[in-house]
Amino acid sequence: SAVDFFIGKVLERLDELKLTENTIVVFSSDHGEMLGSHGRQGKPYPETEAFNVPFIVKWGDKLKHRVEDLILSVPDIMPTILGLAGLEDKIPNEVQGSNYAEIISNPEFPNPKKPKSALYIDFNSRGIYTGEQTMVVVKKDDETAEIYGYDNVIDPEQLNKIPIEELNNGPKLKADLVRLLKETKDLWYTDKVCASVLDY
Repeated sequence: SAVDFFIGKVLERLDELKLTENTIVVFSSDHGEMLGSHGRQGKPYPETEAFNVPFIVKWGDKLKHRVEDLILSVPDIMPTILGLAGLEDKIPNEVQGSNYAEIISNPEFPNPKKPKSALYIDFNSRGIYTGEQTMVVVKKDDETAEIYGYDNVIDPEQLNKIPIEELNNGPKLKADLVRLLKETKDLWYTDKVCASVLDY
């Protein structure tokens, strides 16, 4: 309620200053919180409660209220905001994220190229989230790893871990995870971490 109240104060002040139509307001966070779900506290977990974060954009009357199914990752935020502000030519070439401003600003954008997955990175684990599925590789030691997934459609509360051998699209998810680790130059890829279960 405190966050709601003070965000409201910011929006009211923008109205008073007549800046609402010229200001992009973004509400987000860096992580979620388990708050006892799955018997856990804190943030370093691949479950939805800790992995998903809000991303709410308000821009006067330029954006109409809707819920978008775009899987936006943290590296995409800066180029997307620059794109919304008309500064796409200022996005550095070395930025790993993508500019999805067209999708956000135009719900009728034809044939949008939306990402099919997001990369999950934690201290001793890596994973991939597709919306419908989550797959996680947990490093146990130099030789062993646990690899499992969730069917987020059938089991939205993620109560049942599915062994990778039984997970629908398991091999494809593993290949996509390796591709994302390579694209981001993650140390798991460069050091070939968990090579016993991931085909680098």
